[in-house]
Amino acid sequence: MRSGPQDTSQRLHHILGLSQAMLDLAQQRDWTAVDVKEKERRHQLEALFSKGPSATLSRSSLLKGINAIQALDQQIVLTAETARTELANKISALNLSRYAQQEYRRNAHS
Repeated sequence: MRSGPQDTSQRLHHILGLSQAMLDLAQQRDWTAVDVKEKERRHQLEALFSKGPSATLSRSSLLKGINAIQALDQQIVLTAETARTELANKISALNLSRYAQQEYRRNAHS
């Protein structure tokens, strides 16, 4: 049974909504929730393409949807890279603080 026009279009719209939700969650640094949404989105994408090309959704509509998903994914990756850099900076500061404490204790006992 092939999906009807509404089903295919609605599924693509739902996938775009999941992608936007992933970006929103990434901006909140909720990586666990991003992962949950990504798994759901992957399942929806597999379902969208499992029956072959849709006869009811134009190629241009599908291409626009895919491009929008890719653009959101790029923003998610940039957000993740920024978060990773922030975390690395915090870890470096923590290590520097720990080193300073150790040196202080070592010199205090001298």
